[in-house]
This record gives sequence, structure tokens and C-alpha cells, in this order.
Amino acid sequence: YYCIDAMRAVVSAGLRTDDEQGEWKKNAAQTAMEETICKLADSIGGCIRVKTTGLPVAYDDILNTTGAIFFIAACLAWAPGTGLYNPIIVLIVYIIVKLIIGVGSDMEDPFGFDESDLPLEKFCEEVD
Repeated sequence: YYCIDAMRAVVSAGLRTDDEQGEWKKNAAQTAMEETICKLADSIGGCIRVKTTGLPVAYDDILNTTGAIFFIAACLAWAPGTGLYNPIIVLIVYIIVKLIIGVGSDMEDPFGFDESDLPLEKFCEEVD
């Protein structure tokens, strides 16, 4: 949070005034800037929490084991009703479930340089 402290110092130094006429305007501007900087600090704190709080390693293992058990049972349970279409139906449902799990794994760490990560550099350019 060093950058945020530096921003606060610059804003405070820039809004210091010696005249009495502009004092209320400077105080209003300083209050607004301080609120904006506090919101920025809260947002940065949230991003840091998302990055540092990952899912347990066993999460993927549990999902894969549960999925394997489910799809083995699904083959047996759906066989009488679906007949020869059973492998196709189970495959389609399996692909959908694996895609959802893959999206969840990608969302686990949204900060980085992968194709599926947030475009933070673009956001910074927009802000500038």
C-alpha cells in the first residue's frame, strides 16, 4: 500500500492553501479524494485476498473422484432407459460438467498473464 500512502501525501500537499477564501473548496476536494483513495485501498485489499486465498489442492481430486463415481453409476442407471444412446448422453453430460469445472479452475486465479486471466494492463491503460 505504499503507492496509496504516496497518493495521499501528494493530494494533501497539493491541496494545502494559505488563503482563507478557498479553504472550504480545498477541504471538499481533499475529502472527496480521500474517499476515492480509501475505496481504491479496499479494492486492492479484495484483489489481494482473492489472489492469496486459493482453493485446497484436494478440491480437484474430490471433484474428479466424485465425477468418476457419478458417471460410472450414470452409465448403469441410465442404460435401461436410453439404450444404445447411453454412451452418447453420458459423454455429453461429462463434457458439460468438465467444462464447468475447468471454468471454475480458471477463475481460481484471475491475476496473471494467461489468456483467460483479467486484462489488468488494459484496465490500467483505460484509467490513465
